[in-house]
Amino acid sequence: MVAYYFPPLGMAGVQRPYHFARYLPEFGWEPLILTVKDIAYYARDPRMAIEARRMRVFRSESLDFSRILYLLGKKQVQLSLRNERLSRFTLNFFLVPDARVPWLPFAALLGSRIVRQFRPQALYSVSPPYTTHLVALILKERFKLPWVADFTDLWPTGHRVPSPLHRSLNTRIRRLIVRKADLPLKVYENIHLGPRAVLIEHGYDPEMFQIRLEPGERIPGTRPDAFVILYTGVLADKGEGVWAFLRALRHLEGFQLVIAGEAGAEVHRFVERHGLQDRVLFLGYVPHQEVPRLMLQADALWFVFPYETASMKLYEYIGSGKPVLFQAPPWSEASRVARKSESVVFLPNEEKQIVQILQELRPLKGLRFKPPEEYSRRHQARVLAGYLDQLAGRRRSPV
Repeated sequence: MVAYYFPPLGMAGVQRPYHFARYLPEFGWEPLILTVKDIAYYARDPRMAIEARRMRVFRSESLDFSRILYLLGKKQVQLSLRNERLSRFTLNFFLVPDARVPWLPFAALLGSRIVRQFRPQALYSVSPPYTTHLVALILKERFKLPWVADFTDLWPTGHRVPSPLHRSLNTRIRRLIVRKADLPLKVYENIHLGPRAVLIEHGYDPEMFQIRLEPGERIPGTRPDAFVILYTGVLADKGEGVWAFLRALRHLEGFQLVIAGEAGAEVHRFVERHGLQDRVLFLGYVPHQEVPRLMLQADALWFVFPYETASMKLYEYIGSGKPVLFQAPPWSEASRVARKSESVVFLPNEEKQIVQILQELRPLKGLRFKPPEEYSRRHQARVLAGYLDQLAGRRRSPV
């Protein structure tokens, strides 16, 4: 398994390779994980780091910017959308296909040693970064191993490229990877990789929600009689739906919104301007391992996402079994996912309608739904194992 992002790093990019590595052994596959040595990064996940120590993880050196920062003593960087976009745009001007390409020679060298020593039966690589696929391509060509190339975003359209020339180069690289891979794998329907590609979506880990709450346990700072709505993650740049929801909150007595993550200065100003301090609680950044307890303590979860793709958060929201207050374009990948779940309540970007829907929802306080099994990480690992069996000539078939 070639995965640049892996524990002890945290956040969304780590979840898919980590959970595949965790559950694949149950279905006859032992992962050998090739990743990078520690880098300067936004967050680390201690719980996953402990579990990763039980796995066979191999870490190579790198000369990419994040690794160099770490070697210079900067282990933690602050999450800033503006700074992240600026740095990615600048680095991607000089580095193709992405800023992690200085990792490629080190990873390919260590990967070759792993293959010679352990004789694996298949390769799996996951992007972003797209450099992981180039590492796997080298190993595929050198050792003639069957290869699954897993795409988790709309590269190159989801990749901030500085010019049409860069976009053309990225498109050519993607076509090469898709052509050489024995199985292109995608996380969204609207990632177009040709007729051979198969879909395994993002998911949730059921063990996240095996938490015992004390009777009456609530999110600290919320009122016992309030209908508590939780939002997790970055709320900045989430479009008109945010403001429609906050405007509606002004007319909703007995409701509280809890934001666990980066709300952004505009949201803070809106709350202060409209006197909503008693209805909006800001928790700031919350480590991912603490989020499931907050979800189970809340009465509903708010999902707002104005983009054409989906978000891993949506699958975890659905996996919690709590009602999901959903705002996203009807043509988006997120809406396609949401329509499969009975726990999702669709909200328009219109203040009065949001007020009406939430008032109707209040009597259902404490409601819990059974999440779809197809989004379970264990089930998805079983499906991937079936495809690997086929590629390696084993008898089992994907479920």
